[in-house]
Amino acid sequence: MESPGFWKQIGIGLGSFERAMEYIFQKGFWKYFLISLLVSALVYFGGYHLIDFVSEWIFKWVTAWFGFDSDGWFGSLVNGTLSFLFGFALKILLWYLFFIIHKYIVLMLVSPLLAYISEKVDEEITGNKYTFNAEQLMRDVYRGILISLRNLFIELGFMLLFFFVSFIPLIGWMISLVGLFFASAYFYGFAMMDYTNERRRLKISESVAFIRKHKGIAMGNGMVFSFFFLIPWLGPLLAPIFAPVISVIAATCAIDRVVDLKKAYGKAGVEG
Repeated sequence: MESPGFWKQIGIGLGSFERAMEYIFQKGFWKYFLISLLVSALVYFGGYHLIDFVSEWIFKWVTAWFGFDSDGWFGSLVNGTLSFLFGFALKILLWYLFFIIHKYIVLMLVSPLLAYISEKVDEEITGNKYTFNAEQLMRDVYRGILISLRNLFIELGFMLLFFFVSFIPLIGWMISLVGLFFASAYFYGFAMMDYTNERRRLKISESVAFIRKHKGIAMGNGMVFSFFFLIPWLGPLLAPIFAPVISVIAATCAIDRVVDLKKAYGKAGVEG
């Protein structure tokens, strides 16, 4: 099957969410939101306490290193002001870093769920029936974690690149914002598409080649997470709860649009 053009791929990636919503409300897939809600809540709870601990440790180390003098009322005032400003800035920085890696932490923790959901959608599309296989599930989880770690470090590299690009006068900040948006969308969609590619028995290198060829689908799929994340205040809370489940369903449906999963699997597609 000939690969569609880039913009048509984006349309396929985005359009597949309409079909995904049918699975959510008509086929009862909404219940999986409860699991992603629990995982996301645990990650936020752990992140909150970890940031509190790390920020306190760094603060004590910095103040001990610089030896702020708090003798007298002026010294106490200066020390108190510096402590507040430094502590405030430090926590903002740590929360920013946490939000960057948060989606990958959630993806790694819910990878068994996403593999299962993708498999169930596959059954609906192809008619194949997959019996539970603990060994295969562990391979899916291991691969999902590898893909998430790979994408995390590559995306951090892009963030560093765009950080320097942002210093270009006038247009640098705009290029950086747009670039980061699409880079984040691509790598998120990449992770969603790989669950189906793994079931097609594509090696990671083959999956990378396939997704690069269909990068528009990956971007279209990941844009939903990126748009979710842009919602003021609620975005970082809602995106990890709703986006993974919806996105993995949409990614499975989108791949079916370009390869026809019934033909792509053949007899080898059915696992006993």
